[in-house]
Amino acid sequence: MTAAQAPVIPASLFTAVYLIVWLLSGVPVYAASIANAQLAGSWPAYNASQPYLVAMIIGIAGLYQLSSLKKVCLRYCESPLSFLMRRWRGGYSASLRTAFTHATYCIACCWALMVILVAAGAMSMPWVLAITLAVLAEKVLPGGSRTARVIGAALILLAIAVAARPSLAGTIRGVAPMVMEP
Repeated sequence: MTAAQAPVIPASLFTAVYLIVWLLSGVPVYAASIANAQLAGSWPAYNASQPYLVAMIIGIAGLYQLSSLKKVCLRYCESPLSFLMRRWRGGYSASLRTAFTHATYCIACCWALMVILVAAGAMSMPWVLAITLAVLAEKVLPGGSRTARVIGAALILLAIAVAARPSLAGTIRGVAPMVMEP
């Protein structure tokens, strides 16, 4: 049997594998979100530290946007068709492995932005829109790597602003200010 004759999985199964990998990556994030909410509700000192935690997470996401790992992952994730054309192999297991590999690159590309959704707004619509636009810009605009660096710099500046003025964390999260400033 030649490579052209090797069986391949249907597009729907390929997509299902991709989505399952993304879903499984969300489980620890969801668990962290639940743990964070429980800690904030039962430990006042932890609750008071929330603005700084938000600043730290936004800062880490910004730094990741500037990293070489982000650049590598974005190169594979920004052009799915190119990825598939270069890596496609016939056969069920090879097709499933390709779906898993591509999903893994995309998760590695976007994980930091997704964590912001939990930390900065528990999926608030303004943040969902902002992160969606950021990911779209990285993937669609020419020079996605340059766009990622601009987003990273903006996130670092936002993190510094939140650390300097903790009440911004409440604004970012769409809730009342988390800390009263003098």
